[in-house]
Amino acid sequence: MENSLWSFGCSFTAEYHPIDNEIPNNYDKYKEWRGGNLPEIWPTILSKKLNLENNNKGRGATSNYDIFYSFCDSVSDLKKNDIVIIQWTSIYRFLLANPTQDNLMTILPSETYEEFNQTFIDNILVNRSNVTWLVELIYFSKIINEICKEKGVHLFYWTYDDDIISYIMEKWSKLLYDKFISIYGVDDILKKYHLMGHLDKLCNNKHTIDGETNGMIHDAHLGEFGHKEQAELFYNYIKERI
Repeated sequence: MENSLWSFGCSFTAEYHPIDNEIPNNYDKYKEWRGGNLPEIWPTILSKKLNLENNNKGRGATSNYDIFYSFCDSVSDLKKNDIVIIQWTSIYRFLLANPTQDNLMTILPSETYEEFNQTFIDNILVNRSNVTWLVELIYFSKIINEICKEKGVHLFYWTYDDDIISYIMEKWSKLLYDKFISIYGVDDILKKYHLMGHLDKLCNNKHTIDGETNGMIHDAHLGEFGHKEQAELFYNYIKERI
């Protein structure tokens, strides 16, 4: 294969690697529930359908900064006619300098950190709840757009976060026209639904691990049906545009 599919994102793009230290973690439980195996995830399925090498750079429990840095690390390896898919994650995640090590540390809103005063973390999280922080993704995207254009790479974006989709589609749709994979349709309550809601409907409420296992494993990440449907949806979207 001369060309590659490059996937960047958090645990909604990464393989089923544990993101916590609990034993067994949810992915262990899911594997056991399935009889000892884990399903292929959407980048793997999609790369096969597109006949491209699979370069999945997704990593669980990561921030948009990490995702952007990972893309930067891969820029020199991108080739003309490669396909790049960037998945943006929650703006509540951010980086801080680790006071005990020479590195940057990803801070998740659901975790506590002995290295920092919790009030300090909480104050940052309150500030990052402001929708203005979504502008950050626009500036990241502007840089990525220009690099991929220069390299002759086909570029697409997506997210599981409905707030990000709404903000980008309403305020910056011209910048990301035809690049942002978003699903709009009829919904009895909202009158429109986004990607995760669409997958939910396609899979009869079984797109997540929680849904597939009938609530036995409480995990909102995609299960087998969700990954298959997402790969199919992305495949059709991409083939219409390249």
